[in-house]
Amino acid sequence: MIQKSSLENSIWYERYRPHALAEMSLPAPYRRKFEEYIRLQDFPHLLLYGPQGSGKTTLAFVLMDSVPCVRMVLNASSGDRGIETMRGKVKQFASSQTLDGRLKVVFMDEFDGTTKDAQEALRNTVETYSKTCRFIFTCNEIDKINSPLQSRCTLFEFSAFPVEQVEKQCSAILSKEKIEYHPEDLQKIIFQHYPDIRSIINSIQLCSQDGILDPQSVAKTVVDPEKILDHIVNGEVGKIRQTLVGISTFTSIYRYLFDTLLSVEDLTTEEKTEIVCHLSESLYRDALVSNREIVFIDCCINIMSTLKCNSISFSL
Repeated sequence: MIQKSSLENSIWYERYRPHALAEMSLPAPYRRKFEEYIRLQDFPHLLLYGPQGSGKTTLAFVLMDSVPCVRMVLNASSGDRGIETMRGKVKQFASSQTLDGRLKVVFMDEFDGTTKDAQEALRNTVETYSKTCRFIFTCNEIDKINSPLQSRCTLFEFSAFPVEQVEKQCSAILSKEKIEYHPEDLQKIIFQHYPDIRSIINSIQLCSQDGILDPQSVAKTVVDPEKILDHIVNGEVGKIRQTLVGISTFTSIYRYLFDTLLSVEDLTTEEKTEIVCHLSESLYRDALVSNREIVFIDCCINIMSTLKCNSISFSL
């Protein structure tokens, strides 16, 4: 059996997982608020939401490690997702007394994996024991959390952390690993996966060979968004698919298309409106499906239609 310590030693993301607030890439308002929680040694119920790998779980543990507490940690996407858990061990823990008066904290990771009945059952527990017990929820899709629970929490969205801080964090990791690199190669990886910090660090490790961040490896794992746009303009669906080989995250490409196409003066207001609708619909669906490439290709074809491409080709 592989021990956790072995994984931490071999996987950079685990090895360099922040253990203090100062080590995290956070927007200034978030940093000030969590510094206040730590100074007061208390905090409200929290709901941290945003894409996977953006630091939600890490921040939850940093907070719990910084505020003396007795904690219950549950993964709400696994066996801890049903109504029995909420009415049983969660309520029992929340209603219990601590001998030393420490705060009790229930941390429910991936809370959007719980059932509707479970969320409904938890609402009363969250409110009833709020004087002595705090709840921290994390989720990728906030629309799967019912409104009564959302209203009882302070919400923090994890989606737009400063790119400069992410680059600084990655540079520090490369320095500690004694990896030489060109800044533009690091920036390409960050652009590809932002704001998924876990994927960024994993990709950097994958592309690091023989003491360097290998440019050829970087080229194989990132997509040049300009090429994607060229293929869209030319109606080259097959070439888009060829360019996307090995890519699983499309958020940065959607963003590039949004920023670039809306700045094209030759496009009419109606055409730009259609393009925004295609992009927003695809981004929404991106979070709900298992095969994101199909959604992205569908978006590209819709944009081709809006741009009135003369012909659409599926050949490579």
